[in-house]
Amino acid sequence: MTNPGKHRVNGYNNAKITPCIALAIAILTNLGCGKTDEAPDVSHLDGSFSLTRTEQILFSIDTLASEESVRSIFTQHETFWDLYFSVIIPPATDTTYQSAQHSSIDTSLDKPWVPIISDPYMRAIAESVSQDYTDMSDINAQLTTAFQYLQYYFPGNRVPNVYTLVSGFGYFPFIFEDGERDGLGISLEMFLGSDFPYRSFVGNVNAFSDYLIRTYNRDHVAKRTVEVLVDDLVGPSPGDKLIDMMIHNGIKLYIIEHLMPDLSDTILFELNPKQLAWCESNELNLWAHFLKDDLLYSNEFSEIQKLISPAPGIPGMPSEAPGGVANWTGWRIIHALTEKDPKVKMLDLLSIQDAQAVVEAARYRPR
Repeated sequence: MTNPGKHRVNGYNNAKITPCIALAIAILTNLGCGKTDEAPDVSHLDGSFSLTRTEQILFSIDTLASEESVRSIFTQHETFWDLYFSVIIPPATDTTYQSAQHSSIDTSLDKPWVPIISDPYMRAIAESVSQDYTDMSDINAQLTTAFQYLQYYFPGNRVPNVYTLVSGFGYFPFIFEDGERDGLGISLEMFLGSDFPYRSFVGNVNAFSDYLIRTYNRDHVAKRTVEVLVDDLVGPSPGDKLIDMMIHNGIKLYIIEHLMPDLSDTILFELNPKQLAWCESNELNLWAHFLKDDLLYSNEFSEIQKLISPAPGIPGMPSEAPGGVANWTGWRIIHALTEKDPKVKMLDLLSIQDAQAVVEAARYRPR
C-alpha cells in the first residue's frame, strides 16, 4: 500500500522506525488522574464533524460542463482536491496499480478530473462504493463518539474534517493538514468486504491476500480511520527492537480502545475469536517465546516482522498464533502499567520513550 509522503498523509503501512533517546522511568509515575473501569461521560463534548463525500462530487460531474463551472466545485475543500489530483491519483507515470481493465490515468492535464471520471476502472470502483455506502450514519456515529473521547483525553485537539473518496485501491485511511485542523481521508473501496473481487482490479498484490481482506469491510472503517489519527498522535516508535515496537503498538491499541469503548476486541486487534482466545490462553508462553534467544531485544526486522504485522502464521510458533501477536502483548503491558499506577494519564503515554522502563514499571506478570 502506498504512502503519499507529504502533508502528513499516512496510509496503513507504518513509517520507517527511528531510534530516540530514552526517558527516565519517572515519567510513568508522577502524573495524571486515574483511568476508570467505566467510560467517562463525554455527552457535553461536541464530536460533530464535516463529512464531504468527494467520490459523489467527482463522479457526478458532467464531462461536457464548462471548465469554469467545474473548477468552481474544486475551490471548496481546495486542500483536499490539490492533494487528490497531485498525490492520491498521481500522473500516469506514478500510477500505483494497473490491470488489464485499467489504463494509466494522466492527471497532469489542465483538467485532471476528466481522465479520472472517464476511466471505466475508476467508474466501476465508484459504482461499487455508491452501492455499499449510500448510508454512512452508523460510521458517522462511531466517529462522532470517538471524536468526543478524543477531546476528553487529549484536550486541545480539534475535531478533524472527514472526506470519503476512491483512490483506485491505493490508500487506506490517511491524515493530512487541512487548514487549521486535520483532515481524514477514507478510501471506501478498501472496505467493500472480503467477497469483493479485489484481485480482478489490482492483480496479485500482497495487500489483498486472503488473510488481509478479511478485515476489509464496513465494520472496520471507523476503527481504521481512528487508528490513523492515533498513529499521528503517538508518532513513530522510539526504537527498532521488538520490545520498542510492542510497547509502541500497545499504546496505540490502548488509546483506540478508549476512544472507541464499544468496539469489539476482534475489530480492535483485527483477530478472529479463535485467535483472541489463543492469545489469552497462551499469554505466559508468548512472553517466554519473546524472551527466548533475546528475541524481545532483536532489531532484525525479518525476524520480528510477523510478530508486529498481520501474517497467516509465525515461524517457530503454533499454527494458531496470529500475526501481530506481539501487539496484543504490548496492549496487555500498557493495561498492567495503568492498573499498577492509576496516576498515568492518556497524555503521558504519548511521552513514553523507554519500553524497558514501561515493562519494569508495569511489573508485567503474564498469566
